Parts: sequence; structure tokens; C-alpha cells
Amino acid sequence: MIKVLKKRNDPDKPVDVQQVAMDFTMDCIARVVFSIDLNTPENPDNEFCKHGNKFIVVWRLIVSMVAPGPCEWLRVTIFNPKATKYFENVSFV
Repeated sequence: MIKVLKKRNDPDKPVDVQQVAMDFTMDCIARVVFSIDLNTPENPDNEFCKHGNKFIVVWRLIVSMVAPGPCEWLRVTIFNPKATKYFENVSFV
């Protein structure tokens, strides 16, 4: 993370600290959980990050909080099914 911040040390350009922290977090999760080296600051549009950013679907979360019974009966989860399938495939490679 420090290397990324040193590269972006242009005083005229603001640094998006939230994005830097999100990239660092995504890199840590990928390394620790899946043993994948993403290098997100250099490759921000990688597939892992795309699926990670879409993993929890807000409308599914709200519906499951408001009506947990029907969601359980209909098997509606708060997780994006495509992202879930992607991470299942990554974990079993």
C-alpha cells in the first residue's frame, strides 16, 4: 500500500484513499484466502475485483431483512449467484 501511495505522490492530484484501501483489502483477501496475487493497483479491472464488488446485492439484503421467511422458502440469499459461483470455482482450482 505504501508503494502505491509513493507512486501517486503528485501534489496536484488528490489521492482517493477509499479506493486505495479497497484495492489493498481486495489484494489481502485474494492472497490469504485464495493464494492469488492480484496486483490491483496495476490491474484494477481484474475479474476477482469485479465479482468481489458485486458479491452482496443490496436489494437482496433488504428483502431478506424485511421478509426472512419467504426469502428462506424461496432460497433468496443476499449474495449474487454469479459471484458466488465464481468464488466457488476459484477456491476449487
